[in-house]
Amino acid sequence: MTQIALKSEQKNKSKKVPPVEILTNAAWQFAYAALWQEQHFYPKEIDRVKQEIAEYFLLSNDQQKAFTAFCERVILTNRYLSFEKSRYLPHPSIWFNKNFQYGFTGTLSWYYKLQNKRQEIPNYHEGIQALAQSYWQYTSKPSNKIFITCRKKLLQLKEYGLIHIFYYSIIYSQILNPIN
Repeated sequence: MTQIALKSEQKNKSKKVPPVEILTNAAWQFAYAALWQEQHFYPKEIDRVKQEIAEYFLLSNDQQKAFTAFCERVILTNRYLSFEKSRYLPHPSIWFNKNFQYGFTGTLSWYYKLQNKRQEIPNYHEGIQALAQSYWQYTSKPSNKIFITCRKKLLQLKEYGLIHIFYYSIIYSQILNPIN
């Protein structure tokens, strides 16, 4: 295990943060549900993606904040793609490559703009934030209560597309990482 991974795991124990492997799998499932749903990728492709995502978490000082920011950036990408049908994403291993400026790396500026807008207008894109925080809670400790609370909040906000992403993320977590 690398020094970064060891330090990260030590921080996680004190904050009750799920291990990086769980965060990485949950983040991949979220991105898959939001951006590549129903597309098939070879295991090598998924492994490369998970390496990039794990590195993102390992380099973070606050993995909870990194996880919710990850989810919000993925949702912003989902919305960007939905505005014009001619837009598309490359394979996940390209999109998540930290050197590909038009991929996940490029969404950081969108995230900063979103954060700045929230300073001016509280509750701006509240659904995006609610989903990201709820998915963090669900990843940390899955429960029906978290699922139902998130569903009610997103229904109240009329964020039906986000409900869809939430449902599929949880379904994929059960299919791709079943609890034995």
